[in-house]
Amino acid sequence: MPRKRTSITASILGSYVRCQRQARLSMLGYGRLDDWQQTPDIESLIHIAQKEWGLGYPRAFLSLIESKNHDIGDPHKGTYKGDTDTHDITAPELESKLKQELHTTIQHLSLIYPSLEITHPDTKKVEEELLLRAEGISQHLIPLLQSEPERMMPISQGLSLSMNIGSCRLSGRLDRIVMIGGAPAPAIVKSSRAPKNGVWMGDKIQATAYALLLEAAIKEGVLGSSESFKKKQIAIHHTQIEYCAEGIVRDVEITHGSRRDVIHLIDEVDAISGWEPQREATRNPDLCERCHLSDICAGIR
Repeated sequence: MPRKRTSITASILGSYVRCQRQARLSMLGYGRLDDWQQTPDIESLIHIAQKEWGLGYPRAFLSLIESKNHDIGDPHKGTYKGDTDTHDITAPELESKLKQELHTTIQHLSLIYPSLEITHPDTKKVEEELLLRAEGISQHLIPLLQSEPERMMPISQGLSLSMNIGSCRLSGRLDRIVMIGGAPAPAIVKSSRAPKNGVWMGDKIQATAYALLLEAAIKEGVLGSSESFKKKQIAIHHTQIEYCAEGIVRDVEITHGSRRDVIHLIDEVDAISGWEPQREATRNPDLCERCHLSDICAGIR
């Protein structure tokens, strides 16, 4: 009887780079938001709200651009007009729109995460904390929005893709697809802080895995009739990581080496898929304190 394919997500590959134990526990289903404590602490709520707010940044960008009466076309139909002049947009204007988007995000949290007990006093504290970030975020984002707005206006969001690689089934949910250099590219929204330079290695691996998924989907013609997806043979050379807590957007070059790394890691993760949780794995003690699986992990040492 043929062996069942091992299901591996792009995010698990990123976790594996940080900690093999974390990756294995994630594969077993630990750490999903539905399994979180019903009444999360403020730090956890800030983390959740920051990601949701970051996913909503394009709505703030679109609202601001339209308020200037710019004709930008329809990004979702792949008809974004890349020559639109957005240099008259200012950081204070963007900050105002981001704050409006934050307020909407906070109002919708309990609808998005119905299993969490989110109280009004808690959401008020979260909103107050995140409002303090709005000025810095807008100052970081405004140069890119002025010079390359197409990178901030997704042509698709929340797209789930999958493909077979060897004996495994790789899958992932793309936060958004943007245009970089005239070609569609995955963009990942991260609520963590950006490193001093470049991107975190786990994020690079995840971005490369998304590039492979998007290439396969475009080749198979499963992404609809958008002009951006009509070219069947496409190689993705760049992706971007959006560290939304700071408004920092970093490029990720997709190289032969990074593709090779992802394929190699898929084989490694496949090899640990039969591990029992007790089995020792390489771990990074510096990350344990901040890990969302630390309590579970401590119980199986």
